[in-house]
Amino acid sequence: GDVYKRQEPDQVLLFPDTFCPSAEMITICHGDAMIPRLMPGDWMFLARAQVDSLVFGQVYIVIAGPIRLCRIVRKGETTASVRLVSLKPEKYDELIILRTDIDEVFRLCGTFRHG
Repeated sequence: GDVYKRQEPDQVLLFPDTFCPSAEMITICHGDAMIPRLMPGDWMFLARAQVDSLVFGQVYIVIAGPIRLCRIVRKGETTASVRLVSLKPEKYDELIILRTDIDEVFRLCGTFRHG
């Protein structure tokens, strides 16, 4: 069978810990739902957050089953739900999701635009 070979990144960027001290992980933005706040290719510095301590108006990566979205979290109609809002409402509808359906949530604590 084929041997899975891990692909090495083309570039490695080193960031000082002081750049975003609370960050636990870094990922790259691929979507356009948060333009101009986040552009495709931006590095996103993320910190794990708790569903019960979400701050409305902040940007989070929300993981719920197959859904993985970077959105602004707003207050839901009830305390049981939250609204996930894009900065491009003409292209991306608002999504209402139950707090209990959220598997993981990460707060966006910093960004870096490379290039």
